[in-house]
Amino acid sequence: MDHAAALPSTTSGPPIPTGKFAMWLFLATEIMFFGAFIGCYLLFRDAAAPGNWPDSRHVLNPNIGALNTSVLLLSSVFVVLALQLVGAGHPKKAGQYLVATLALGLTFLLVKVFFEYIPKLTLPENGDRSHYFFPGRVDETLIPGGNLWSSLYFMLTGFHALHVVGGLIMLSIPTVKSLRGRYGPEKAGQLENMGLYWHFVDLVWIFLFPMLYLMAPPGGAAH
Repeated sequence: MDHAAALPSTTSGPPIPTGKFAMWLFLATEIMFFGAFIGCYLLFRDAAAPGNWPDSRHVLNPNIGALNTSVLLLSSVFVVLALQLVGAGHPKKAGQYLVATLALGLTFLLVKVFFEYIPKLTLPENGDRSHYFFPGRVDETLIPGGNLWSSLYFMLTGFHALHVVGGLIMLSIPTVKSLRGRYGPEKAGQLENMGLYWHFVDLVWIFLFPMLYLMAPPGGAAH
């Protein structure tokens, strides 16, 4: 009897596909990246004197934030459906769901830019910025560097928006190939890795939405 043949075969490396393992490692670095930023926001918020931290519920429109949250969550559902169709050998149907994902991601960015960024980047006519720490209107004018809150807001949402753009560029490749019928079941693992990234982007927003749009300032609202 060949004892060497009786030994179980072993392979080096992690017990998951290399691509998925690499994606999880990358997402781990992203978690640390956004975790540091979110931690800075919460630290400065809690350290602010009572009344010196704006009530973001009056600066930002929670309805717009909720809309964008729904848009991203629905886009994640479409990615999952597309993955199932690719695995089942229906690339063109999967491509339709991926098109919907791209459309929703683009909708998120357009809402962010035209309903939040542009109104806040418009300077007041009198140039008075003294009211930045005491906002009272949804359309309050804010600019990056106007105060600590606005700097953190644009930093957090800006980096998140860049990740959304990266996700859209990445997903556009399987979208085109699927619509052409050239994205078979052997590519399901590749799409799954891209989906992991997209779900992570959605998860980050789920943390940012209540933190930026719904949390009351420490020590009561600023007036």
